[in-house]
Amino acid sequence: MWIAETTRAARLDTGLRACVLVGVTACGALAGCGREEVHSYRVPKSAETQEAVPSAVARTDSREVNPELPPRGAPTSTNEVVVTWDVPASWKVVPTEQPMRLATYEAFGAEVTVSAFPGAAGGVLSNVNRWRGQIGLAPTDASALASSLIASSVNGVEIATLTLTGSEGQVMLGAIIVPGDGKSWFVKSTTDAAKAAALLPSFESFAKSFRREAAQAAVTANMPATVPTQPTKSPSVGASIEERLARFQPPSHWAIEANSGGIVAAAFGATNASGVARATVTSLANDGGGDLANINRWREQLGLAALADLTLVERVDFGPEAIVVDLTNPDATDRMIAAIVATEQATWFFKLRGSIAAVEAERAPFRDLVRSVGLGLEP
Repeated sequence: MWIAETTRAARLDTGLRACVLVGVTACGALAGCGREEVHSYRVPKSAETQEAVPSAVARTDSREVNPELPPRGAPTSTNEVVVTWDVPASWKVVPTEQPMRLATYEAFGAEVTVSAFPGAAGGVLSNVNRWRGQIGLAPTDASALASSLIASSVNGVEIATLTLTGSEGQVMLGAIIVPGDGKSWFVKSTTDAAKAAALLPSFESFAKSFRREAAQAAVTANMPATVPTQPTKSPSVGASIEERLARFQPPSHWAIEANSGGIVAAAFGATNASGVARATVTSLANDGGGDLANINRWREQLGLAALADLTLVERVDFGPEAIVVDLTNPDATDRMIAAIVATEQATWFFKLRGSIAAVEAERAPFRDLVRSVGLGLEP
């Protein structure tokens, strides 16, 4: 086992690539839970030398990790790897604007978050003590930490588990996972005891699903999270959205952001005479939180008031079976055109955002993206 003696905690705290996974309970029944979403995050093997923190929707290339800016250009490293994980079918993806998070999920009434930091991220002991402080507990020491951790290795990924009960009875399920990509990955949920007990089996299975794959293998296994470098020209009408996205040929002035990741399936940067705009394609499980909730979230991002119901939404006609809105904040010179396309298993979101003039210049090619990829129609 990874932690066998009291010296284990000292090794963890001095930079060992440790993993803390909260509450170890078998979840053999998960295989029957239905469809699972697969998410991935791409990093170069040299990422442990980088110091910035990745954002919830950014992959890293061989040059930088920046949580504030969209990634630029395609990765050039031949040593690139992808960290992939499986999302239990009963969990719902929750959109998040928080830069420290790579993903947020709702499960059994509790929130589960995923984040990653370069290297040992300060050591296991310091992170556990930080968590303990969040729930009103005093710091622990290396010896006590070693005796409370349960460590394992699954398919070469180091995992250790821990459950914390706070001063007011709240339970924290927390995981640090080291898949060997140069980062420490953290999965965490803080909720009440009843919800934690219900969440625990799928939480453990979720953390144990993290794995490291070669970049090309992940392209094949997880099409929604990647954009091929040589797509064909015409999406197939009868194909799925994932397949149509893989074959989508963007306009020549659209730059493919090959580093897009997290819940973002594809991203494109467009520079025109009027400015800069960015188009993204995102997939969320089930209804993605609801059409009105997402439209109001977009309105809030642009400083616009929320709407009471969908009947008040002014729609744009890009084709059947799509909800398309064109939102503008004249004071901020900010504009967004967004489309919602629902399938049986997921909801897809197509967004174009930038200055008012830049978005207008990209309106036609964005419409082609929604029609050809989202709806399987001729542009």
